[in-house]
Amino acid sequence: KICRAALAGLLSVTLLCAAEAAESHASELSDTAAVSGSVTAGDFEVTAKSGTVRITGYTGDGGKITLPQSVEIQGETVTVTGIQASRDVFQENKKITKVTIPDGYTTIDGDSFKGCTSLTEINIPGSVTSVSYNAFEGCTSLSSVRFDTTTTADKLSIGMNAFKNCALTSVALPERLSDVHGTSFVGNAALSTLEVESGSSAFASEGGNIYQLSGDSASLVVYAPGKRDVEFSVPETVAGKQVTGIGLSAFRYHPYLEKITLPACVTDV
Repeated sequence: KICRAALAGLLSVTLLCAAEAAESHASELSDTAAVSGSVTAGDFEVTAKSGTVRITGYTGDGGKITLPQSVEIQGETVTVTGIQASRDVFQENKKITKVTIPDGYTTIDGDSFKGCTSLTEINIPGSVTSVSYNAFEGCTSLSSVRFDTTTTADKLSIGMNAFKNCALTSVALPERLSDVHGTSFVGNAALSTLEVESGSSAFASEGGNIYQLSGDSASLVVYAPGKRDVEFSVPETVAGKQVTGIGLSAFRYHPYLEKITLPACVTDV
């Protein structure tokens, strides 16, 4: 009986602590959602609206820049989580050469850095879950993209044409990769090798190409855009799984390819 009473007391305390923590977290979310307005933080304008906090303006001289991690709006310290796609921010900025995005950002919107022709390097934190369509399209000097794995979200989606027509020579995608489009890296003429970090249960790289894993099967989803092979034979197995499919646009914009050989196990093209 004494043990039961002690256990019941411990359970009550645990539930009370959990309830208080949940109430505190809900209060924090409510406070963040309630914050609205804009503030200037150095060279950046940051706007909070409808629960989102994004960079909405940039007035700096370019060069190497580090985006703000948090700002104070209406007396509340809020974490910056995104970047608005606009010419008022970074789109078509010809002077930025390197961008470091702090931990806490979750999205890089479509067209955010499109046309930043002097940008050579970008560091993307582990908190980012989405690099959207055309995010870095036309960054013709961009040769280095680093995906940080120190603090990681549970997923990362890379959209259509996200790194189209850049100058990438190699890319190591993180273990948390959850989605990638066949044209995400199209137009990178020197990018002959794409890698996925070991430990991923959703994707694997083989021969410099990316395959999506599902159950006992695999599908080729990205054929490295810098390959100049005239012929390519799709392997029968990747990471111990049978290759059964070819993803949408996997071979799109590959002018050197003249012949592709598919094994009998491929049934979905």
